[in-house]
Amino acid sequence: MTTQIDPAVYAAAKETAVLVDRSNLGMLKITGATRLDLIDRMSTQAVKRLQSGEGRATIFTTDIGRIIDRLILYASSDTVYALTSENHADPIARYLMRYVFLTTTFT
Repeated sequence: MTTQIDPAVYAAAKETAVLVDRSNLGMLKITGATRLDLIDRMSTQAVKRLQSGEGRATIFTTDIGRIIDRLILYASSDTVYALTSENHADPIARYLMRYVFLTTTFT
């Protein structure tokens, strides 16, 4: 089965922007001086040097390598926003809080 893409829609996506409703995803706002270091240690992707305005996908795993969730990270100057799977923000926050000292917060 092939899907036909409207040429006007394709051109608009290629030349301007595409809006995608991702409201079903969970979101965490992670702050604190060690936020990137924590995420870097807990995930499969190197994110320690993520700069403001950059984004990156990463996988969180257990200590024996089982996948917990795939997160999409967006960095600002003092915050990392993490998109989680649907209804998974609270479990990810609880998982990370086990490894957090007082300088990193989740909302």
